[in-house]
Order: sequence, then C-alpha cells, then structure tokens
Amino acid sequence: MRKSNSHTLKELIEVIINKGRLRSGMQEFNIQKSWEEIVGENIAGHTTRIALRGNTLYVNLDSSVLRQELGFGKEFITKKVNEKLGKSVVEKLVFN
Repeated sequence: MRKSNSHTLKELIEVIINKGRLRSGMQEFNIQKSWEEIVGENIAGHTTRIALRGNTLYVNLDSSVLRQELGFGKEFITKKVNEKLGKSVVEKLVFN
C-alpha cells in the first residue's frame, strides 16, 4: 500500500529533470543526436556546434554560403526540430 506522501519512480525522475537546466540539457542532447536526421548529412557535416539556450537554438556552421541559404529555411528547420522533440521547444533559430 502506498502512503499519501510517496511518489512513483517516474514522478521522482520528472521532479529531478525539471529542476535546474537538466531538461534543457537533455533537449539539447536530443537535438544534437538527431541533427543529421533533421537537416541531412551535408548540412550536418558543416555544423560545428549546436546549443540550446532558453527557446533559442544556436547553430554554428563552417560555411557562410550555407549559413545564408539556411537563413531562408529557419521556420521549416524549427518545425522539424520541434516535431523530433515531440513538443514546441525551439521558438527561434540563429545560425552563426
């Protein structure tokens, strides 16, 4: 029998994840892990860094031409990232 102040393991894990930056870090890791699948091998090959700060995703690229081209597709990429995460996390995408 469960006491009224006891919690399931799932509830405790959620509490731990929601404290501090752990959730954001996990979301950033999931984006990094899925980046090639989201944007393709060629673009992923030119990506040097991905960082999620708040609701802004910062993507560093080693090609100024690619940076300019991807600037036109920010909404599409943002949508694909959020679909991959299963919720709306990224509101703004910045290419550096």
